[in-house]
Amino acid sequence: MYKRQAFRVVYEPGALGLATYLANQFHLTGHARAPISNDDDFSWDVARDKGENIVFVGGGSEAAQRALNETAAPLGLRQDGVSVGECEFSGDLGVASLLPLQGDRLALLLAATSDEALATTIELLATPTIPPMARQPFSNALPDVVVLDARQARRFGPGGFRLAGFWDHDWSFAHQASYAEECRPVANVCA
Repeated sequence: MYKRQAFRVVYEPGALGLATYLANQFHLTGHARAPISNDDDFSWDVARDKGENIVFVGGGSEAAQRALNETAAPLGLRQDGVSVGECEFSGDLGVASLLPLQGDRLALLLAATSDEALATTIELLATPTIPPMARQPFSNALPDVVVLDARQARRFGPGGFRLAGFWDHDWSFAHQASYAEECRPVANVCA
């Protein structure tokens, strides 16, 4: 039998409006209840005990930073860029990525190098394209990790994606199943 998992939206300072928009999208498209917390309200222990999955809106909260530091996925955020596996990107970027949490739980990290890029990322990836026929945001049709150039994605849609890919069974970046602009894995050469 399918067990419904609870989830919570945790936002960085200044991103309450985006977190509210996202929680409302979850409610309107699937009748899901997604409580919203900031760093002061959020408790890792309570989330673990409740079995909550977490949606991080912004990478600047202490909770999001802890998830990034403890994750097995090779994802890195900097003020001027993003790295996924061996791929590094810089510019006005947004990222949406699944991350593993303890106890078979998952996190969805929505982060960016600027406030505008974060808003663009959430708007483009979480807004229904043909209302009222809408699915819950991030429920299907997206890869495990997306890096987009905010300005190019707003102009060209998926043409602005710098990376669209998948994590492997061990949370390593699966190059063979992914698109990464100007990123080539280092080949192992056996003598």
